[in-house]
Amino acid sequence: MGKVTIGIDIGTANISIYSDMEKMIFHEPTVLAYDTKKK
Repeated sequence: MGKVTIGIDIGTANISIYSDMEKMIFHEPTVLAYDTKKK
């Protein structure tokens, strides 16, 4: 099994993940959740 290089682009609207074996493997809307009740 060989080495795979990936790149992660965390944008304001979408997150994209690229690999050197495939051009784009993931492109989805960026979502952030924050729990204000848990300490």
